[in-house]
Amino acid sequence: MIKTRCDMVYAMQSASHVPSTTLYLDGCNLPMALRRRKNCGDVNTINQYQLLSKTKYCGNAQVCTPVDWMDVFRSLLLYSSSTLSSYQGHGIPPITEIVIFFDGASFKTLSEHERPKGKQKLVDKLHLEVTEENIEVDDVIVERCRTDVARDNVKVPIKRRIGNVDEVMNLLSRGGVDSYFIVRRKGGGSKTNKKLFNKLNLRRREEGALCLLPSFISYSNRLQKNSLQLARELRNAKVHQLVEYEFKYSKYVRGIVVTDDVLLANRVVETGAVVMSYRQLQQLF
Repeated sequence: MIKTRCDMVYAMQSASHVPSTTLYLDGCNLPMALRRRKNCGDVNTINQYQLLSKTKYCGNAQVCTPVDWMDVFRSLLLYSSSTLSSYQGHGIPPITEIVIFFDGASFKTLSEHERPKGKQKLVDKLHLEVTEENIEVDDVIVERCRTDVARDNVKVPIKRRIGNVDEVMNLLSRGGVDSYFIVRRKGGGSKTNKKLFNKLNLRRREEGALCLLPSFISYSNRLQKNSLQLARELRNAKVHQLVEYEFKYSKYVRGIVVTDDVLLANRVVETGAVVMSYRQLQQLF
């Protein structure tokens, strides 16, 4: 049964087309390096770049294994395209585009010929964008997230629903979760539960945001298990007076931003988009 105006708008929208999600990577604030492939003579080839990281997570353990994320993202787009027609309008919509952002200042040491510029199509629906030196990547990403919501005329409910960690854990322990959860820090000093809050990028009061997420994007449920584990750690640390848990509907998501920048994380969730840390991204694959 459709109970709210927001649900009615969403139902009418879903009848006409299948919504989708864009994944944005804040390359300046992630442990990733953009490299031009060796022996790549044709500058127009779609395989000219690598996006490298030195480590990856296997569960909670970090291992020194180089990863080229370009190959991962190509596989992700192929998988999402195959599941788009089966989307039922409940969870987070499939990812149909990936944009990797870097600030132009990141490549100052490269020669004019080697320096990537502007927007480049790497493969279908996978783009690299390098901003001008006087344009902040954060501002561009936030504006894209707002545009994504406006594109589908998404009417995100204004009223906030605040729950507790036990409710979050109960939902994350189930399959087919239709919600995600924004964790924000509302109290405590810089030395309070320092190890835990540093891990979650919630180092200071009213700074940063952590999204606990259901399984989506790929067939793996590792992300949901990881989110459940993080919720369990928050409960065991007895920090219920220091954090709040906001419940959000997954079906309204149109943008996902991967960043370890706490200030950008704040801005992203205010647009209605999801924020993921680099560590969470690694749990997907």
